[in-house]
Amino acid sequence: MSYLIYGEDTYRSRAKLRVISQKYTDTNLGDTNLAHIDGAKTKAEEIIRQLWASPFLAPKRLVIIHNLISQGAKDAQQSIEDFLPKIPRSTLAIFYESEKIDKRNSLFKALNRPKLAEEYAYLDPIKLRQWTAKQFSASGVPIEKHALESLIKIGPDLWRLKNEIDKLISYCPEGITTDKLAAIIHFEPAGDIFRLIDALSSRDLKTAAAHLRGRLAAGDSPIYLFSMFVYGFRTLLIVQDSLKQNPKLNNIPGIHPLVFKKASIQAKNFTPTALRAIYEKLGDLDYTIKTGIINPEIALDLFLLELCLGSFRAVE
Repeated sequence: MSYLIYGEDTYRSRAKLRVISQKYTDTNLGDTNLAHIDGAKTKAEEIIRQLWASPFLAPKRLVIIHNLISQGAKDAQQSIEDFLPKIPRSTLAIFYESEKIDKRNSLFKALNRPKLAEEYAYLDPIKLRQWTAKQFSASGVPIEKHALESLIKIGPDLWRLKNEIDKLISYCPEGITTDKLAAIIHFEPAGDIFRLIDALSSRDLKTAAAHLRGRLAAGDSPIYLFSMFVYGFRTLLIVQDSLKQNPKLNNIPGIHPLVFKKASIQAKNFTPTALRAIYEKLGDLDYTIKTGIINPEIALDLFLLELCLGSFRAVE
């Protein structure tokens, strides 16, 4: 049996993935019957071998294949598409996509079936308000209506929003007013991450590390900060590519005007090859974080060290 989870809202899609994964983690056997596969780099033969494998002392086995549709080789995609009808009943294969995918892709079409595929698009303003209100309700910490309306202006990035909600709940357990919100939350779109990228582009490890530690001390979670790195460098790639096609471009739908302005300046500090290499490195670290191979905070430190000290020569 196969199941597809995809969409730009990776906060909710990963939450879904965690719920499913927990069902295949046994108190005694651990994650023996759970396998994570990097679909961007793993050959079709190895993926098929994992899908064929029998569960150990359990009725079913879970195999999660990450980003095969968005980043996998075309021949691997075709081989897996041909194998889909042969997946044994004892295996649940989840195809998880955290990157933007082409819905014309043949493997996507084969997997995108009613009740067996779930898309996690960004929440619209009404649902975003409901989701945010639910977080405060569950915590028992009240928030004023106007403060709630101001908070959701952060946008649909639930990684950032949840991080800010947790910060507010921690600092203001008696309740959140508009004044308290303004004192704690900074609404400049992605400003911090681009200041960090400035330091990285000049290989200024001292400034980058100090800024990162400052954000952690202020209550930002390592996973949130890592997601902001991914967001920042993805934005640089999009802006750089768009400006290459149209140098006179002054905005891109879906990117805040201030973010576009910052990114258009910073993109000049990186060659296209360098940006792709950095983004690929972030993808590798993201996979190791999601599969529990590495601690998120250690992953952040490694990323800074590799960019600034030259062991990862991507900045030119």
